[in-house]
Amino acid sequence: MRFSLLTLLLLQTLLYSKDIFEIAGQIVAESALFENENGESTNEQDIRRARIAIKGKPTSELKYEVEYSFTGNNDWKDVYLQYEFIPDYLVKVGNIKEPIGLEALSTSKVNTFMERSLTQTFLNKRKLGVQLQHLIKDDDHRYTLTAGAFGKSLDDLIDDEEDGNSVVGRATYAYMPKKNKLLHLGVASAYTNYDEQKLKLNTTPESDFFDRNLVSTKIKNVEDTTTVALETALIWDNFSLQGEYMNMNVKNIDNNYDFESWYVQSSWFITGESRRYKAKKASFSRVKPKHPITEGGIGAWEIALRMSYLDIDDKDEVESKETDYTLGLNWYATSNVRMMANYVRAELTQPASSQEDIGQIRIQYDF
Repeated sequence: MRFSLLTLLLLQTLLYSKDIFEIAGQIVAESALFENENGESTNEQDIRRARIAIKGKPTSELKYEVEYSFTGNNDWKDVYLQYEFIPDYLVKVGNIKEPIGLEALSTSKVNTFMERSLTQTFLNKRKLGVQLQHLIKDDDHRYTLTAGAFGKSLDDLIDDEEDGNSVVGRATYAYMPKKNKLLHLGVASAYTNYDEQKLKLNTTPESDFFDRNLVSTKIKNVEDTTTVALETALIWDNFSLQGEYMNMNVKNIDNNYDFESWYVQSSWFITGESRRYKAKKASFSRVKPKHPITEGGIGAWEIALRMSYLDIDDKDEVESKETDYTLGLNWYATSNVRMMANYVRAELTQPASSQEDIGQIRIQYDF
């Protein structure tokens, strides 16, 4: 399957122009060192991501992408058609992310930290669905209104797995008075009907190599969940702030459960660059170094801090609380080559106190 896909991609490259057909992809290699409160340490190295995609824009209104992953639990990533049937009105159909969460909707290729925050515990993976988005422009102001309906993911459909059906909406506002200055605000909500299926929530301490979940819960006979998310971001030249809060209400045949999670982060480009923002998607895009190494420069250097929190009441009404503190250093050699270093202190305070220290590095290349 994988060999056939690669062969098809290579053949198609010879037949079509870049606008109609383009190959893209990314490869990410990582190494991590773990140490617990007892001083016991382990280390891991592996390929974190290896993906390839075909994409194109046959017309000014039509866009498509098919992305396949050779690593991780989900093979198929973005698989969609997007059509702008009226200026600033987009409809997207396929295996896509639900429109909730600023960090989640910004691609991993551009996110400030190696792993997303603990708020991702409440979010679904990509799912098959249809989404409508409207962008409103008014001088320095940008508004987006997005709504969608979703079923199973493409992987779950192929594997005949069960999943809930979702309805999701998101509204954002961005004030962009000058270049490299931004105020972003957003609110989103997702309703998922599980029809008395089992819901499992778990998370690792912001490291994909960590071999167990610090926080985990299973709730049987779930009727539905409702998630509400608030998001904000500020860019002021080479400084940025970003934060999100999420609340999930889980309803099963016997009880209601309220979970919550949030994070706040800041970053500063020592070399003077700025994080970049895509108003049309209401999410962040790639950083462009002022002096990339391909032009004899030193690239872009960024330091970042984040605090991330998760509180889950499990089925036995025993709270599980985790707080992660992350320090990051990023070097952007070019716009598509990046090295990252993260130190994570993960603290579990309920039901029992424990601590994990994680040091990890990443080399990332995308094309």
